[in-house]
Amino acid sequence: MSESKFEARKKEVAREKFYDVDPGHKNLYKVGGSLGMIVGVFYVLVTLIAYMPGNNGWSEPPFVSAATFINTIANHARPAYITWSLFTLTDFLAVGVLLALYFALKGVNRDAILVGIGITLMSVILDAAVAEVGFFTATSLAVSWNAVTDPVLKAAYYVAANHAVLQTEFAWPYSYFAGFAGWIIISAVMRKSSAFGKWLGTFGLVASSLFVIDMALVYIVPGVAGGFILPLQWVFVVFWILAGVRLFSLGRKKNQLQMGVLTKEQQMLGK
Repeated sequence: MSESKFEARKKEVAREKFYDVDPGHKNLYKVGGSLGMIVGVFYVLVTLIAYMPGNNGWSEPPFVSAATFINTIANHARPAYITWSLFTLTDFLAVGVLLALYFALKGVNRDAILVGIGITLMSVILDAAVAEVGFFTATSLAVSWNAVTDPVLKAAYYVAANHAVLQTEFAWPYSYFAGFAGWIIISAVMRKSSAFGKWLGTFGLVASSLFVIDMALVYIVPGVAGGFILPLQWVFVVFWILAGVRLFSLGRKKNQLQMGVLTKEQQMLGK
């Protein structure tokens, strides 16, 4: 067999054996996988904070009322700041995960993965630049409202805090809805990739779909839909961690496997 044909066959074998994963980005897979696991741990922390006695899930809209939310975060400023900080940090860390997923899945369906990641990035920008900024602003104003005694200043702080709360209630569901809509597409591509496994893609597809449905119901039956947000967040935490573990393992083992496969192929081809 000629050298050119052998090289072409090597590439074909690599594609078949490595599930269309780009073999040139093992470090990116390690970094992206590590970030995915870290994001999962951060989501565990913020969800636990929401369940702390007295918080009653305040870290997730929809709120009973702006007045209730303002009064609650005024007395829970420290966990509130920790929560918003972790959510903002996960937005930035998610970019690294999405980049690694692109290179790991583009061989399966490049167009679909680009659309899914693009929608998810739009959600990341909306959440970090609008929703989380609104949360930080509302918390700061609520603390000031709680501290002052002058009725005029108190009213002014309340009006400003109420505006910030309304901003978050508008942006937050949209960011979640867009984000999980993007993850539906990403998970669908995962299902067709043997590198991640049909079961993991299905898990992500179901979890993302349930979140999208719940976010749509937030505008129809907010009291009912709001009760499912934190439990669904626990489900998605598991998906983030499992996807991160799989990404990391791709970066750690891929080259060793490739060497073994190609050596066997060379023997079969008489090289």
